[in-house]
Amino acid sequence: MKRSVKFLIFLAVLVVVVAAYFIVTKLVERADRLASAGKNEDAEIVLFDDSDTLSKVIWTFAGETHSFTVNAGTWIFAENLSYPFDKTAIDAMADAVKKIKSSRTLENVTDLEQYGLGDGACELSLKSKSGTLNLRIGNINETNKKCYVLIEGDPKVYMVSEALRNAFAKTPLQMVQIEEITKPEEVYGFRIDVGSKSICVESVAVNSAISADGKADMKWVRKVDGRGGSIEEDISADKVAVMQKALENFINNIVWFECTDVDLREKEYSDYGLDSPTCVVEFFYRETANVSSGEFNEDGSAIMETVVYDMSKTFTIGSLEDVYYYATSNDTNRCYLVEQYIVQPILGLETYLFETSEPQE
Repeated sequence: MKRSVKFLIFLAVLVVVVAAYFIVTKLVERADRLASAGKNEDAEIVLFDDSDTLSKVIWTFAGETHSFTVNAGTWIFAENLSYPFDKTAIDAMADAVKKIKSSRTLENVTDLEQYGLGDGACELSLKSKSGTLNLRIGNINETNKKCYVLIEGDPKVYMVSEALRNAFAKTPLQMVQIEEITKPEEVYGFRIDVGSKSICVESVAVNSAISADGKADMKWVRKVDGRGGSIEEDISADKVAVMQKALENFINNIVWFECTDVDLREKEYSDYGLDSPTCVVEFFYRETANVSSGEFNEDGSAIMETVVYDMSKTFTIGSLEDVYYYATSNDTNRCYLVEQYIVQPILGLETYLFETSEPQE
């Protein structure tokens, strides 16, 4: 065979070998990229996307396990159909499970405790037509606002939106719609009970004269039960100032902080110190309303008249828990927490108002 032909054959083989090497190299690189993509910590993975057929939600937090039945998008708390949930809490739950997706995956995790995924972690079970997905919800990463999630049967730890933990790391009591306290405007008196002591203070007219603005000249007096009946004792100006400051602080700032019992019964009063309260505060106030007089104008419209109602509101303050008092009122059957700073000035009035007078004949 001629040398030139052998050379051409050699070149052809060389080209084939080089081409094969190039192709194999590219295939290996592609395979490496695919394998790397499968382990990419920042790859997005959908963990749950079946909210349309969601039928049951079970969650465990702080040792309590509760559940919702979901029917056509309506969440039903079968344990108590009339439970006073805050609607925003239910909406937050529903939004959090519409689509659960992971933005990052952690592999080879050996210490679940550091992610809040150990024993006692918040647990969530979602039942849909696709089956049941059981999750354990851990801590929130404050840097990226993601929470750690562990799926039953999967060793990986996923990072999902913090909305999932914010929605389910609560007990039903922490999702209660907090009642609003109506602020009385025209308070003319109050009663305070502290232990066995009780005092009633009211604002009364100094005399029958009415000032130019149509208001009577008023003063605060202490009501004392004497042998001859109830008598009035004047309160000095310095005590009135302290008293008014404490009352304004109480009336203007008292709000229910957190609900501790949605169906308070008398037998449960001792659980919150309400059977032997720290104090009882009753406010006396007036409300005006326009009501029909029962008479009509010539055009048939009702003639209205203004009516003044004497009203009262009673707050029972129970025992102190950390920086909160347990409390309830006469217009709710729930027990709430109120902040300590609201109650303390009222208790301080004992020094100014519980100065006993000798019963009078």
